Amino acid sequence: YLHRSQAAASDYIALGNALRLSREYQEALNILEVARLQFPYDETVAKLLSHTYLDQGQLNAAAFILEQAALMNPRLQAEAAEIYRRAGRFHKALTLNESISDQKIKLKQRLSILLALKQFERAANMESSLYRTGLLEDEDVRYALAYALFSTRRFPETAKHLDYLKNAELFRKGAELRRLMEMCKAEPWQCT
Repeated sequence: YLHRSQAAASDYIALGNALRLSREYQEALNILEVARLQFPYDETVAKLLSHTYLDQGQLNAAAFILEQAALMNPRLQAEAAEIYRRAGRFHKALTLNESISDQKIKLKQRLSILLALKQFERAANMESSLYRTGLLEDEDVRYALAYALFSTRRFPETAKHLDYLKNAELFRKGAELRRLMEMCKAEPWQCT
């Protein structure tokens, strides 16, 4: 059908998405890769192809496709960086993160990348930026910052942030950090 008719990008998208939804991933990939070659500037083709790779757990391929599409639409950089982060390619994710224009998305993502890289000092130093953008209202962000502060042995600042946690799971994790802080104060040699 696609070869005989002068198929538009929307035809490839409809067929590729139908195959993807029916879990015929290889067929969907075949069609969407052809569509990507024929319509290299179509953002929907790139996004659908990327999500098809994601469905198969091929994170690097999905991220690369979105990274290429982000050259034409910079709003896709955050999603590409997030997929690279999930794939464990933290430095690549951090590089893409630099160009994200939405400060809230950028800072939240950067915090998670820095924690994954175990760059706790850099993560802890983001406190004023997180406060300024209002991200500390998000308890997950506040706990992540508290963890970074704990990891840099800034216990009073850690405790201050833990006081704001209301979510049951985060409160439990916060209680564990408090226990560890007390242990470090009593027996500093165990926390080196």
